[in-house]
Amino acid sequence: MSRKEWPETGELVVIKIKRVSHYGAIAELLEYPGKEGFIHISNVANSWVKNIRSFVSEGQVRVASVIRVNPDKRIADLSLRKISAQQEKRRLSDWKRKKRANKIFENLCKKLKEDPEKAYAKVAEPLIDVFGDLYSVFENIKLNGPEVLDAVKIPEKWKKLLIEYTNENISIPEVEIKGVLTLTSTAPDGVDLIKKALLKAKSNNVNIYYISAPRYAIEVKGKTYQEAEKRMEKAVASVVDYMKKHGGEASFERIKT
Repeated sequence: MSRKEWPETGELVVIKIKRVSHYGAIAELLEYPGKEGFIHISNVANSWVKNIRSFVSEGQVRVASVIRVNPDKRIADLSLRKISAQQEKRRLSDWKRKKRANKIFENLCKKLKEDPEKAYAKVAEPLIDVFGDLYSVFENIKLNGPEVLDAVKIPEKWKKLLIEYTNENISIPEVEIKGVLTLTSTAPDGVDLIKKALLKAKSNNVNIYYISAPRYAIEVKGKTYQEAEKRMEKAVASVVDYMKKHGGEASFERIKT
């Protein structure tokens, strides 16, 4: 459910390649029903393109940036250049998330026998104003409880249905962050000292394993990245404090994933 007719210049949009020619490609703008975009061969890749089909093909779902929009010609000029793999992955994930949330919302409208367009204005938009996007509504209810809806002015029957749906269908996948501890000790019982230090950090959500002396991997799980980061900070501090208290050395390096 896109509320805008056309994307804005510079916006990253999810597209599906429809036709490929020797000079460019026509793509469907998946978040803007009935709208299309054109990717000139010069905007297909950062490198020189000898064969356009080496870079794009019919049916591909990609992420493109909007160069300009020409409503009169009913088309937007797009580019695949300078979009990193990380940007594309994040944007596709966001699109799938919104697509799922919109489908859920449509089904809830059917359950209440309400028109989706009218319900979007009356219910979805106030929820998005508070939570940022529709799927975050379900996540917040699951993580923080039904009371998160108290601040939103929507009909009580919708609040009841959202809570009911969340409890029955939504699960929050755990996130995982990683790092490496480097531990050393010149004490006669240095090996035992390191073992005791590592035991200080271990719990159901913290996993530590040996890489190679003096390095140990540490993996921490949480419902959110914020929660995982706090657990990592606490676990690392307990190891480092124990090592230094007993004459050892300890350092920590976060691994970006």
